[in-house]
Amino acid sequence: SSADSSIGRLLASNVVREGITENVSESIQLTILRDLATMCRSSVGHTSPDGGTDARRSLGDEKGKSMNRHQLQVALIEMSHIVVAVGEAGASSLEDLHPILQDCLSHPDH
Repeated sequence: SSADSSIGRLLASNVVREGITENVSESIQLTILRDLATMCRSSVGHTSPDGGTDARRSLGDEKGKSMNRHQLQVALIEMSHIVVAVGEAGASSLEDLHPILQDCLSHPDH
């Protein structure tokens, strides 16, 4: 059910945050942030400047299996937590994250 999937996403997010990202250095957190961004980029189509999506520009086939909508939501949640956790160090990543986040948040499931 929808409620079960929400609980599953919440639990997965907690495992990633409390089990991984909170227990590593800032530089590793930034690496995880970049890796999550890459995974998100490979899972969604590119959003054109007019707001439309181009499914042909999805990079999922280039680097293996793309994430499903639940995994994508967990990745987005964790990216937001990492950006807040690393503070000023995350500012350098925001320019790279903006187009990826735009594409992810324009995804039909969000």
